Amino acid sequence: MPSPDPSDLRLQYELAGGATMDVGCYALHSQRMISQLVANGEPSIVKTEANAPDGKIDTKLYMQLKYPNGVAALAKGDFESPAFDAPLNVSGSKGSIHIPNFVISGWDARVIVDIGGSKRVEHLPSISTYTYQLLALADAIDLGKPVKTDAKDALAQAILIDAAYTSSNLPLRPTFKI
Repeated sequence: MPSPDPSDLRLQYELAGGATMDVGCYALHSQRMISQLVANGEPSIVKTEANAPDGKIDTKLYMQLKYPNGVAALAKGDFESPAFDAPLNVSGSKGSIHIPNFVISGWDARVIVDIGGSKRVEHLPSISTYTYQLLALADAIDLGKPVKTDAKDALAQAILIDAAYTSSNLPLRPTFKI
């Protein structure tokens, strides 16, 4: 996505700013969910490439990950792109899946499936990501359904983000004390 205004809180170190903490966390979370499905565990950071002009705030962070079963994955947080870009690509031995924008579902709700060269396009409901979050919250409150992202998930996400910053020789984001 294009860089926010310098005064934007997303670029303030004291408020845990940086591209990874903003757009990159979605990419990392998607890789965690895929890793849990295909490798029954959390991915690890193998290598990172960062741009942090002030030595603290990442304006770009590319992350190479590895699943417990050895499968490689990539994720990025990027404030240096000319436009918002959040695709998700998954490739396997039988084919691939491409989601043009997995973060903001209402913008491009296609899933492009390619199995052995035979492509098809699935069209998902063009509903805001926030609507899905609100529906999940309402189901948890009204119906007692469990939430998909709990404190254990949040901790695993924070650990992976910290590993990415450590690999990039960038300082960890400040913690909030209650």
